[in-house]
Amino acid sequence: MSQPTKPWHGMEVRGLVTAAVSAVILVTAISVMTIPYSRTVRQDIPLDILWRSGFWQQVTGFLLLGFSLIGLSLYFRKHWRQLRFGSFSSWRVLHGILGVAGLIVLVAHTGMRFGSNLNLALMIVFVAANLGGAFAAAGIWSRYQFTRHPSHRWRRRMVWIHVLMLSPLPALIALHILSVYYF
Repeated sequence: MSQPTKPWHGMEVRGLVTAAVSAVILVTAISVMTIPYSRTVRQDIPLDILWRSGFWQQVTGFLLLGFSLIGLSLYFRKHWRQLRFGSFSSWRVLHGILGVAGLIVLVAHTGMRFGSNLNLALMIVFVAANLGGAFAAAGIWSRYQFTRHPSHRWRRRMVWIHVLMLSPLPALIALHILSVYYF
């Protein structure tokens, strides 16, 4: 395998690697920890108001939805000629940053609790898709860093796993929103 014809700029490489490492750290934290509920209602600023208040649940939920929709722009950048501005590697970095931002907002939305039933499925899909994206970013980065590196097949598999993990997300989000507002 030969070296790619267009080398990445240092900022794009650092951005992609930083987003991937941050995503792995956040996914690990979300998977093994929870933020405890406040022990008393007399706290000055109880952190759990983020996932107990309907208003903040809506704010963080729609932020998650917005980040997810903006993150989808990488697909459109790749396949629509009208969006062919900027380098594709910069769009990848933006996609990674949006993924990390989504994980941070997910912490605020859920308190790192997976929930049950539909919420459990939604959390698993969202967290697994972000982890798959982080591994895909690692494969993309390694392909640009090393010549004759066997990461091309691995990168393609990780990108497909990332895409496949994201495929049930629209239906799960729609059902989640329906259940919150209807029931």
